[in-house]
Amino acid sequence: MGKNLSIATISLLLVLASTKAQQVFDAPSDVASFNGKDGWVVFERIDGLTMSGGGVFDGKGQQAWQKNECQKDKNCNVLPINIRFNYVTNSKVQDITSKDSKFFHINLLECKKLQFQHVTIIAPVDSPNTDGIHVGRVRVIGATLSNTDNGVRIKTWPASTSRVASDIHFEDVVMNNVANPIIIDQNYCPNIKISNVSFKKIRGTSSTKEAVNLICSKSVPCQQVVLSDIDLAYKGGGGCATSTCANVQPAESLQLVLDKFVKHIRDYIATVLASSNPAGIIMFGEGFVDLKPFIDVLGTGWLPWVYERFILFLVTWGRAISGKFMLLLMTTHAPSDVASFNGKDGWVVFERIDGLTVSGGGVFDGKGQQAWQKNECQKDKNCNVLPINIRFNYVTNSIVQDITSKDSKFFHINLLECKKLQFQHVSIIAPADSPNTDGIHVGRSSQITITNADIGTGDDCISVGDGAQDITVNQVTCGPGHGISIESLGRYQNEEPVSGIRVTGAALSNTDNGVRIKTWPASTPGVASDIHFEDVVMNNVANPIIIDQNYCPNIQCSNQSPSKVKISNVSFKKIRGTSSTKEAVNLVCSKSVPCQQVVLSDIDLAYKGGGGSATSTCANVQPAVSGKQNPPACTNKL
Repeated sequence: MGKNLSIATISLLLVLASTKAQQVFDAPSDVASFNGKDGWVVFERIDGLTMSGGGVFDGKGQQAWQKNECQKDKNCNVLPINIRFNYVTNSKVQDITSKDSKFFHINLLECKKLQFQHVTIIAPVDSPNTDGIHVGRVRVIGATLSNTDNGVRIKTWPASTSRVASDIHFEDVVMNNVANPIIIDQNYCPNIKISNVSFKKIRGTSSTKEAVNLICSKSVPCQQVVLSDIDLAYKGGGGCATSTCANVQPAESLQLVLDKFVKHIRDYIATVLASSNPAGIIMFGEGFVDLKPFIDVLGTGWLPWVYERFILFLVTWGRAISGKFMLLLMTTHAPSDVASFNGKDGWVVFERIDGLTVSGGGVFDGKGQQAWQKNECQKDKNCNVLPINIRFNYVTNSIVQDITSKDSKFFHINLLECKKLQFQHVSIIAPADSPNTDGIHVGRSSQITITNADIGTGDDCISVGDGAQDITVNQVTCGPGHGISIESLGRYQNEEPVSGIRVTGAALSNTDNGVRIKTWPASTPGVASDIHFEDVVMNNVANPIIIDQNYCPNIQCSNQSPSKVKISNVSFKKIRGTSSTKEAVNLVCSKSVPCQQVVLSDIDLAYKGGGGSATSTCANVQPAVSGKQNPPACTNKL
């Protein structure tokens, strides 16, 4: 089998900087042989250790397990760990086995840059306190657990002094019939502060209905706890898997992030309560929701109406918060009556947040049908304010993905003073005749990216207002709607320049306009430059290419003087498809500040109606042309 090594012999081996374990080493069976020491093989204060060779450290723990009282008594007799690494640095342990340890198999204390590869741990399922590898400041990646009593767990012991557990991360873990797959259990000890913990890409099956259990301390609530891409199915009877949270204060102590809808935990929808802010966000989903927490925090006057589906009342989320957040949504409904908003211009408002993530496949249903009938904003710029479905004010370094905005009363999504904000796989839905329902409006924001969006609405699919800088729109489908617009510049005083706008790979179908730049006449001076539209497909689109510096709908302005917004460095390249209007290209620039550096390249737009081929019109502009020109550039000159 292998020879028995005395403790003295083992100690002698440990002076070596390289150890090869090529056979089976048997520990003494009798705990008394260790004279109260807490380790059998101890590597201490070694730099550059390599331990390998395929050997087995057999702890002979069977006798010791019968005497183990440590689960019941914290003052129990110390049992020896098979292998201890104390203050070991820049080292590697590989191709070894620890078997039947009396206590933990492998323990690390104050180690740094230590690698474990192809290590095997063996002990019976009923061997007490035989943790495989015990280590602090943990990152667990790519593990698979099968038929275990727990999954990935953080537990704190009772009656401890105040301590901290932080920077602990579990990722890409597969659970196969695992009880309690995700656990934070501070019922063991309420005095340990837990922070900066993540559970990401945890998937598989749970043998218990409660798949996620986050029980934090009342005295020191958990902070910066992340749940991301959790997919745990309960295979037993009695319904789907559930999750439990305790002592979770998202606005103050726990930041809960869910980047993807938890498919099998449908009975629990994320709720974000800010006890210091009675306008804190309230999120409901379909299914049962306990309303008591909302009564406790907000009072009965703030309770939402509950119909077949839940309603999300007017909310504001933010107040100079820094951190990562997530909304896990199904369908949420706004109040239909505009009076419910008390003149506010937003339904769901994210404000002054850095590092926001909004995701989950949910729908914001603005219930705009009643409001559309009262909309006078197309005729009167001093009209009553209608609420935008989702507002982002001063939001930075954030991602919005996999959500839908439906039937907003006014704009669907509005950005103000945002920076480094990404939109991915966002859907916008509203009828073609819904007034002023711009899909995504970008105002006074920079470094904004909109990709793979599907937008059908009653106004511009994407509109870019004054002050927008470095905006990228890629792979967007639009229709119905009014196209993609740099819009209504020069209407108001003190507008800021627009520059760095790039629209590529878009597809527009049956829209009232295509790609467009529009400015108001009789405007204050302004600038719009470095604007580029490329690789855009038009399908039965009216007015596919437009620069309109006489934009004045419903006679809301004076045409007595031309626009003073200077447009320059603009290109339309690889624009192709079909036009529903004979005039496919319309470049009408200002008399006072003619457009400069306008490029038409590879234009191929066919008019399918009667009365001849497509035409183009130019005024106060001399575009540079290249490639195919259908229609020919500047067929008509004004």
